[in-house]
Amino acid sequence: MDTKILAAFVVAVTASDATVSREGQTFASVFAISASGLRYPSVNFGLAVNESEDPIYPGHLAPLGQRQHYLIGSELRKRYVDEAHFMSDLYSINQSFMQTPFTDYNIQSLQAQMMGLYPASHLNHLNEWQQSNAMPPIKDADFSKW
Repeated sequence: MDTKILAAFVVAVTASDATVSREGQTFASVFAISASGLRYPSVNFGLAVNESEDPIYPGHLAPLGQRQHYLIGSELRKRYVDEAHFMSDLYSINQSFMQTPFTDYNIQSLQAQMMGLYPASHLNHLNEWQQSNAMPPIKDADFSKW
């Protein structure tokens, strides 16, 4: 059933005019629905030429899957932050809501997508209070260099 819904969504998107511009448009909300990125096979079939090429973590998100979602996040940033100015340059909890199933590959996919949407920059540095409270206290550790 999920496949049929996704297929209908893809058909509706591809049937639209590809020359539509987002410039000057007013958005009420944007929904982005995606599946997890490429994962390693969940079953090791032993078909690799070398044993070292067999998947180490069956069923987990592959580096290519992380890259896929990073690129999706980068495209979302281009569309809704840079071009349409619908979202701010800095992450704001009031502007977005993310939800994913509680599985490691889905969580990693969403994290990679968020890294593409809000990449690290000089704007994301922690202030002094955040730095001193970002790490749990460790006995005899000197964090003054931070």
